[in-house]
Amino acid sequence: MILIGRKICFFKSLLYFTPNLGAQEESILQSLMSECEDRFGPMPIAVQWLGEISRVRRFLLSLGATSLTVGDDYTEIKLDKRILQPSDDDEAGEELVKRILDVCNRRVNGMRITPDGRLLMPLKKRSFVNDVSGAFGELKRILGLLAG
Repeated sequence: MILIGRKICFFKSLLYFTPNLGAQEESILQSLMSECEDRFGPMPIAVQWLGEISRVRRFLLSLGATSLTVGDDYTEIKLDKRILQPSDDDEAGEELVKRILDVCNRRVNGMRITPDGRLLMPLKKRSFVNDVSGAFGELKRILGLLAG
């Protein structure tokens, strides 16, 4: 039991002390997970979920999100206001806004964007409690659509 706790603490420490880890490439995260597994053996579920959270964090950072909140009625992503108002010469910003609108209007049933830059998704807290793998998978699918 102590070894499992040490594995989790080790990985949490790496995520905490390398704040941009989630923003970097998947290969870096995969390499870190492999190194941890080589060093400590099979990763406990808690460490595997930390890796998944890091992946979600990477998607959020690529979108310019400032927060993710899972609530009783929906999951909310707050976007930086600058993301939704790109300058005229910011083609990438304009493409991101178009992609967000496309996902909200056509690709994810029940998803909407509010005037103050909040994306509301039909993922409820109950979904994460009842089927965490399915809910995380759906969250990553939506974030993948948004990120492009």
